[in-house]
Amino acid sequence: MSGQDAACLRALSVRQVLGHQAGVVKHVVAGFPTVDGTVITHDAYPAFRAGQFNKVPILAGLTEDEQAFFLPEANGGAPLDATGYERYLKSFGAEHAAELEQRYPLSRYASPSLAEIAAAQGFKVCTSRGLYRAWSRYVPVYAYQFD
Repeated sequence: MSGQDAACLRALSVRQVLGHQAGVVKHVVAGFPTVDGTVITHDAYPAFRAGQFNKVPILAGLTEDEQAFFLPEANGGAPLDATGYERYLKSFGAEHAAELEQRYPLSRYASPSLAEIAAAQGFKVCTSRGLYRAWSRYVPVYAYQFD
């Protein structure tokens, strides 16, 4: 990103930025870039643990309900239903789905979407903390959580 890019972004209104947000989020396939062998030559997690990344201070964090950005209804789809929630839990592996369902039973939440947000939060927090620890061996890390 150049200084001109930053100036262009700063000139946009909040409405303009938010108007383009769903299109970006809708196309997110995974939390990390795809290894292409040219630009991204290896998996991010081992690279972070080995210190193979640009050495600059890192500011990273989560929002309280981070998973809400990835729900179907946040991206123009139909609201998540019970089948979609079950599919989400199984995405952590069949061996973990029953435990997750017991820990985050659909009956405890007003909707499948709220259940998914709750189930995802622990995973996101634990994953993030692991990354922060790995990065902090090499660079200053500033973590936040927006409530």
